[in-house]
Amino acid sequence: MILATGISESTIEERISMLRIESENPDGVSMSLGAYCGSGNNTIQDAMRIADERMYEDKKNYYIKYPERKSRM
Repeated sequence: MILATGISESTIEERISMLRIESENPDGVSMSLGAYCGSGNNTIQDAMRIADERMYEDKKNYYIKYPERKSRM
């Protein structure tokens, strides 16, 4: 999990998209990604929980798309 300040949501989304492309390379590093961008009344715990939930959703979708990659060696 990465926490950053002073960066726009669109920049974060752009960087996540680049990481997703890299993670789809069968010879590359596989990773699940979850991010949270927000302000207001949310606590750091809220942000971490939301990002974590999104990471597990990303992982589920990855294995739906690539079921053959689910088994570990």
